[in-house]
Amino acid sequence: MNKKFGVSVGLLSAIVFFAGYSSWLSCVLLLIAILAFASDDVTLKTNALSATVLSFVISIIQIVLRFFSNTYMKLMNTLAEAFIDVEVAYNVIDFIRDVNFADFLIGFIDVVYFIVTIIFMIKAVKGSVVKVPVITSKISKHIDA
Repeated sequence: MNKKFGVSVGLLSAIVFFAGYSSWLSCVLLLIAILAFASDDVTLKTNALSATVLSFVISIIQIVLRFFSNTYMKLMNTLAEAFIDVEVAYNVIDFIRDVNFADFLIGFIDVVYFIVTIIFMIKAVKGSVVKVPVITSKISKHIDA
């Protein structure tokens, strides 16, 4: 197994996937370091780019869902204030306010992303290219083989 920086390529790939789960900024910093110092290893470059793109896409999805969640809550609070004198309408709006589907989706995506990250980390430790659907095929077109 190839080694870069005294650490196996598979372990470095797993570290990049974990960094991508924790924050996309740390993943980008690791990607820059890998591209600067280990540019000859195609597996490591592909895995690092896949982890970075996956982390960025998940972050964008969460930002959009949080925007919808905040907008939904502002709308429900405005409606609740408008119908505070009508008890039945206020109770219905108060119940609907508690049902925030966007927050549920954010939590669900977090759990799925954690599980997928663990699976990708296990695959990366083996030292092969982790095949992230759609992302790896797009990246492999642009990486020198």
